Amino acid sequence: MVVVSKFRSLFWIKISFGIIVFLLVLFYCIKIIGSDFNKNSIPILIGGIVVLLFILYISLDVFKLYKLKITDSGIEKITIVNKRIEFILFNSITSFQKEIITPKNTRSQIADRYDAYILKFENKKLIISPNDFENYDEIIETIKSNINTNKKTC
Repeated sequence: MVVVSKFRSLFWIKISFGIIVFLLVLFYCIKIIGSDFNKNSIPILIGGIVVLLFILYISLDVFKLYKLKITDSGIEKITIVNKRIEFILFNSITSFQKEIITPKNTRSQIADRYDAYILKFENKKLIISPNDFENYDEIIETIKSNINTNKKTC
């Protein structure tokens, strides 16, 4: 049985919103520089540049996005941006366990905690989060059953 991950629709809405805001702020900054530039527009221009840099910083995570394809022999991890494929054999998985993730900064918790599965293999790890995938439960159950099946055959 082959299971292919599906991103949540809210995920694509967030990405689209970020692109639209980025383009609007960029257009506004170019407009200020091109025609309306004076001393009063410098704070607005600086604010716009800060927003652009912030959006660029956040968007670096887009390069880490991946799609999963679970087959009978392993997990195919396909990076969305550069289409790089990494294949993880079920036999090479050292642990697959649920962990509670609590987003924090240096002072306090910044968001609610959530469960995610951490898959460890060959000194690497893969985090499978319910925040990313619409069919998260199906992915987890398929991986669990394939790990158990492959351990019995070895």
